[in-house]
Amino acid sequence: MTSAAGKYAGLSRDECRKKVLEDLEAQGFLEKTEDYVHSVGTCYRCGVAVEPLVSDQWFLSVKEMSRAAAGATRDGKVVFYPESWTKPYLDWLDNLKDWCVSRQIWWGHRLPIWYCLKNEAGGEAPAAHPAERTSCPPIPAEERPPKCPECGGTSLEQDPDVLDTWFSSALWPFSVFGWPADSPDLKRFYPTSVLVTGHEILYLWVARMVMFGLAFMEKVPFRQVFIHGIVRDKQGRKMSKSLGNVVDPLGMMDQYGTDALRFVLVSQSVPGRDMQISNDAFVGARNFVNKLWNAGRFALMNRGAGTEPGGDLAARLKAAAGSPGVELADLWILSRFSRAAAAVDVAIAEYNLAQAVRTLYHFVWSEFCDWYLELAKIRVLDPEGGAGRETAFLVRDAVLEGILRLLHPVMPFVTEEIWESFSPGGTGAGLVGREYPAGEPELVSEEAESGMENLMAVIGAVRTIRSEMNVPPGQKVRLHLKCADSKTASFLSVHGRYLRHLCKADEAVIGTAVPKPAKSASAVAAGVEIFVPLAGLIDFEKERRRLAKDLEAVAADLSRTEERLENPDFRRNAPKEEAEKIEKRLAESRGKARRLKEHLASIGAD
Repeated sequence: MTSAAGKYAGLSRDECRKKVLEDLEAQGFLEKTEDYVHSVGTCYRCGVAVEPLVSDQWFLSVKEMSRAAAGATRDGKVVFYPESWTKPYLDWLDNLKDWCVSRQIWWGHRLPIWYCLKNEAGGEAPAAHPAERTSCPPIPAEERPPKCPECGGTSLEQDPDVLDTWFSSALWPFSVFGWPADSPDLKRFYPTSVLVTGHEILYLWVARMVMFGLAFMEKVPFRQVFIHGIVRDKQGRKMSKSLGNVVDPLGMMDQYGTDALRFVLVSQSVPGRDMQISNDAFVGARNFVNKLWNAGRFALMNRGAGTEPGGDLAARLKAAAGSPGVELADLWILSRFSRAAAAVDVAIAEYNLAQAVRTLYHFVWSEFCDWYLELAKIRVLDPEGGAGRETAFLVRDAVLEGILRLLHPVMPFVTEEIWESFSPGGTGAGLVGREYPAGEPELVSEEAESGMENLMAVIGAVRTIRSEMNVPPGQKVRLHLKCADSKTASFLSVHGRYLRHLCKADEAVIGTAVPKPAKSASAVAAGVEIFVPLAGLIDFEKERRRLAKDLEAVAADLSRTEERLENPDFRRNAPKEEAEKIEKRLAESRGKARRLKEHLASIGAD
């Protein structure tokens, strides 16, 4: 208790409460005591109850500074990514009150306030704060004044409080460069270009740095602010040592690799949204690193002439596109790479790093590895491949180099390792010193992409038939493709080896009048009727039982899903995302039921 408590001064709050009760009862003023249940604030670190204590505090008038900071954003001098954070930022500045900058903590910048103690006030318990022990007004000064301007006294004491942590932090953009001295570093590095930070300190720090930058330097401290989310656990809780839900990055690096950790953090950093991280999130990233490593190993084990990395990548890509042995798959992957590089360039410019990484993930895994490398093997592994084989080397290695360059900022270690493996002992800059690809519009080919999409649709349909009809993975099949016109038939015939290789087929009958063989599974894709004869490949009776059982399960799921969607309470109360998820599931189940019925009909009774 302070001196204002009179005879209770010096007691703790608990001791004081007991003493007051004793005095009230002794004087006959205490009618009764009663317990009340209420909320008591406690320190999040030590758990001790926090109680307010009225004391003198120092405030900073921020009216002019907040107006200037808001004006800088409205004038486009400070731009936020994502833009959705602009409005709350401006709302905070527009309604900002005077800022209490004094703090009663151990560390920080001491308040530049001094007190003259010539006329110290007395009392039973002298006040701890010098402001309560003097009649002279406080003296603002950076250095200790020689004397009190009010009375001439020389017994001066500095205010024991420190400035708010965020006050000190607001000085950071220029104080680290020697300010207030006009240093070379200050001239060179202030203002900077981009601030990357989390939304939880948008007001505490970002706004105040802008306010102080304009007030002291007359320039905004940065021109762009990228707001990222907060890393949370899989339940959406903020990570905390007290909760024990912290994902240890060192542990994740040891278990999955540093590149996988970096990939997960970037791929889930959707602008302005928090990310939920758990150990499970790293498995897919580790698999992606392995996929990239295996692609590099395949290229290293099967190399052609003149495929050293480095130099003008764009020129190499264009030269590969004009090679004499170029094929549809080559033109397609060069086109898709150019589109992916351009999309990544746009996403990075907009600070949408998650979109950039997801674009690369899809291109590398689903297009380059799953499709192009498999098709390139037809020529790469053929010693008599001639010009087509050399073109496959050129295209594969140029696109792989482009992938390494694009992924290097996110996955620097595995990409650099693959890069150096192509030229061991070589000199010159690593990947970090290479030009970042931005896409080559000349290489974009609508015709090649359309043709490959049709081929991929047919191949995908055959693979689905093989999977759904339990055709053994190593078993060769025969394809019968009935085309709607001669142009389609001619196109599929030209690229028949693509079909045979990826469908694991030893024969492909292609035409406009191809009949459906008996006991065949069928599908339609890209305007082509696909028949796969199953005689000799499967046990028909066993497959009929399996398909009937699968159809029964799908029908039961369909009934439950339809009943759920027809429930008016579900439609009225379910979130839109949940309703859309159930509708998508219904459509997929109907499609699966239809295919199962078709397969049952195709292998009918003997």
